[in-house]
Amino acid sequence: KEKNTAKKAPSFLLQDVVFNTEIPKGEIQCRFRYRQEKMDCKIKEWKNGKIELEIENLKETPASGQSVVFYVGDICLGGGIIV
Repeated sequence: KEKNTAKKAPSFLLQDVVFNTEIPKGEIQCRFRYRQEKMDCKIKEWKNGKIELEIENLKETPASGQSVVFYVGDICLGGGIIV
């Protein structure tokens, strides 16, 4: 029996999420530090004002209470706080 060796992207729960536009579908970009390189991410689930966010190519783990800001290119879509 073969094992699935694909590495799953880390996911985080966010609260107090606000979007300036419609909630994006598919892949967007995000960052949680000013001037940090943007990372590909995907909103997995939106429920009761909280979302589950999956981040590809995560370089460092964000701390609870840090802000995450969402982008498409240079356009800021909104953000939330890591639970």
